[in-house]
Amino acid sequence: MTQNRHHASPIALAVVALALVWCSGCSAVSGFQRDFNSPCCCATGEGLVGCWEGCWESHCTGHNGKLQAIITQVDETHYCARFHGTFFKFLPFEYYMLLSATPEGDGYQLAGQKDLGKLAGGVYRYEGRATSTDFLANYTSCKDRGVFVMRRRGCTSCSCCQ
Repeated sequence: MTQNRHHASPIALAVVALALVWCSGCSAVSGFQRDFNSPCCCATGEGLVGCWEGCWESHCTGHNGKLQAIITQVDETHYCARFHGTFFKFLPFEYYMLLSATPEGDGYQLAGQKDLGKLAGGVYRYEGRATSTDFLANYTSCKDRGVFVMRRRGCTSCSCCQ
């Protein structure tokens, strides 16, 4: 009598591995959403600290997507921006960036840069302006340039990238 043994094929193992990697990415996303929806993220006072939402758009490719940020103060002139967004409407991305913020008028001049790796386009440089309600930053890299447009969470939603 022959026993019918089932062995996992390399393709089935690859699918399972890919699903595990994908789900581990999802847990990071849910961690961001948990933080974004927490009462601590609802700061609406003066300055940059708090939650922001809007969109990003590439001027080179036309790609765009949703964008959220949690901004915390590091010291008098630096802020940590934790960005979370979507690419191709469903692929999530998340990264942290240190922003330099120089007070100017009713807001701040912003500057920063982040190396997102060769696959994502290398070093991105950011320059922009933010008030207590609006955030606008232009980005450039060796292969792309575009804009981040956000409003403080709870303000009227952004109309770009529709």
